[in-house]
Amino acid sequence: MEHEEQEMKSFLRVGAIVAICVVILLSVVFVWNAWTVQRNGKVVFHAGVTYTGPDQKQQKQLPEKFAVDDTTKWIRITGKLYPYSFEAPETLTLVRFDNDPYDIYAVSYNNQPPSSHVLIGVDDLSAKKELKQYIKQPKTVYVQEWWKHIGGLSGMSSITPFTNSNGLKGYRAKFLLKNGTPTPYDDVFFEVPKRNDLIIHLSNNILESTVFERIVDSLSWSSTASGITK
Repeated sequence: MEHEEQEMKSFLRVGAIVAICVVILLSVVFVWNAWTVQRNGKVVFHAGVTYTGPDQKQQKQLPEKFAVDDTTKWIRITGKLYPYSFEAPETLTLVRFDNDPYDIYAVSYNNQPPSSHVLIGVDDLSAKKELKQYIKQPKTVYVQEWWKHIGGLSGMSSITPFTNSNGLKGYRAKFLLKNGTPTPYDDVFFEVPKRNDLIIHLSNNILESTVFERIVDSLSWSSTASGITK
């Protein structure tokens, strides 16, 4: 009986030592992981799965369309080759192209190529033989047949004449895609005062509609110096 009691005490003593060792081991592992997190910014999960946290290099996902709020400052931007000007949000990144005869401003947004989002340019009808016929014709004819001179379109969908707040006569147009459906965005054409050989063309597929409409309404043509003014 006494022998059995001694064996039980020995067993309990060994069990306690093992339990203490396990606690010490787990504590060491916990401290090591905590130190690793502080040093490397990583959290180690079971089965070797490692989560490194949010990618600091990954840019914040932007909305599909560029938009502004009521606190956004607007600035006036003018052409480099032609004396047109318009208002644009200060937060809007506009890009110009080297050796560009159309005096284009394109939009750089959401890591998309600016060449896919041309905002404004000036068509010189005297620059190409096939366009010279439109110089003496009503500019509605040019707008209605504009699709013929570029790819990807099959016809005209609608045209709406209007005048913006600066007195420029314009045409809001929609064209037909190859499958016959109307383009999802408007093209806007403006006549240039006393210049039958020029027409200003604006297009929108990246700006929120209210932003584009304010740009369209603010467009003007004058002999003021070119450049960007704040």
